[in-house]
Amino acid sequence: MLVEEVVLLIAFAVTEIKRLLFIDNPIDSIKFVVLLYLLTCVGTVANGLTLLIGAVIAVFSLPLLYKKQQVRIRKMMRTFRSLVKKARNQFDSLYGSVTSSAPSAPPPKPALPPAAAPPKQKAKSK
Repeated sequence: MLVEEVVLLIAFAVTEIKRLLFIDNPIDSIKFVVLLYLLTCVGTVANGLTLLIGAVIAVFSLPLLYKKQQVRIRKMMRTFRSLVKKARNQFDSLYGSVTSSAPSAPPPKPALPPAAAPPKQKAKSK
């Protein structure tokens, strides 16, 4: 049972990496490239063991920090959410005003009757 799950997980990972590398979906491929670039930037600053130790410390410290500072954190989150809501409302109103004031597509021109062919000129005789 465990072996089947591992095989399915590996197969899924291989198909997903193949999809990202061969640009099946350009947006996902761009996200993947940006993620790899950010990982290289982090890798130049710190090695993996340092990041692992920092993650272990954070896993055990953050719940205690949240428990002690719960009131302040909730207050800051409420403030942050209200700022995001204001920014979104402002963006929506700006977007609505731009789309409503933007000129719509010009009405289609009526079809013109086919132009009469110009009269043929007679060849000059010598």
